[in-house]
Amino acid sequence: MTAGDLEGTLQENFNIQLRDSIIPAVESTYSTYLDCDGKIENVTPEKIAASRDHRAIGGFSGGATVTAMMAVYGIDMFSYFGVNSNSWDPDLLTQGVNLEANKNYDIKYYMNTLGTEEGPDREVWVDMYKQIEAKGAPKLVDGTNMTFIRFIGLDHDIVNIRTSLYNA
Repeated sequence: MTAGDLEGTLQENFNIQLRDSIIPAVESTYSTYLDCDGKIENVTPEKIAASRDHRAIGGFSGGATVTAMMAVYGIDMFSYFGVNSNSWDPDLLTQGVNLEANKNYDIKYYMNTLGTEEGPDREVWVDMYKQIEAKGAPKLVDGTNMTFIRFIGLDHDIVNIRTSLYNA
């Protein structure tokens, strides 16, 4: 599976709704860094991309998987990503951030947290930062703009969420 295989999925539909409806509604209603004079019709893809350094996305479990996918399909909308307890394939993340369409967008910060008691399927994440660096994702550099934290004794629950948010 490659990052391109995700096209046409619910993820793509979410990205369309986020880009075409949710971000324009927020940006035109609240005081933000996107200059639109409070008019939704003035929120353009170019303005969304220009203000992306002031926008973050985060999620837990399934929401974290969506957040990780946004580093591929929404990198023109967000610069900061908070991923808590997901099991998305590091190969897809590496391929995605290296897509030609994403070449002009950097990642300011990518944080992934995980509890040690979340299950054996989570073992792929233990050294994920090493896997990403080994596969050649220069946009993600451990200790510079990428952090992976494994919380000892935490499970897939609210305590994990609170601990991750506090340490973010």
